[in-house]
Amino acid sequence: MSLEALSDFIHAAEHSSSLRRALKNCADIEAILVIANNYGFKVNQKDLMDGDIAFRIKDWFKRSQINPINKN
Repeated sequence: MSLEALSDFIHAAEHSSSLRRALKNCADIEAILVIANNYGFKVNQKDLMDGDIAFRIKDWFKRSQINPINKN
């Protein structure tokens, strides 16, 4: 599995009300993995952990971006 595949799963969850309802009732990571696999996404626990780290790093870079100086 890759970060891209995890992103596809997240994208599907954002756009599918039935998938969101199913995920809303998850009590743990194992339940999320079962639902992901039921919807055809081959996601494992390592993917979720790696994805969380990657998304946090990406968010940090976005928030830390320094805008260029505007010379007027």
